[in-house]
Amino acid sequence: MQNFVTLFNKNYLIRGLLLYDSLRKNLKNFKLYIITFDNFTYDFLVKKNYKEIVPIKLEHFEDKDLLKAKKNRNPTEYFWTCSGSTILYLFKKKNIVYCIYLDADIYFFA
Repeated sequence: MQNFVTLFNKNYLIRGLLLYDSLRKNLKNFKLYIITFDNFTYDFLVKKNYKEIVPIKLEHFEDKDLLKAKKNRNPTEYFWTCSGSTILYLFKKKNIVYCIYLDADIYFFA
């Protein structure tokens, strides 16, 4: 199984869903872990119950170091700060040993 992780809020929800759709068209066995940066995105993904998507609430993802950094960054800077921690989170919390980070606005054609 291939594991991927991304993060976004409702402003990138449609892009994230297009990323998911492109993965489904090109892979048979994968999980897409999504760190949701707002409740709207989390609730939407939970309600839709996509087979290969695992939504994760931001407050479950954030650790003390990220929360400390959050105080000194604007929302966009904090978002990009978090991207580097997504894989580490999955290694620690989900016991995943292999994962690829993807920006939410990527689309795979083949």
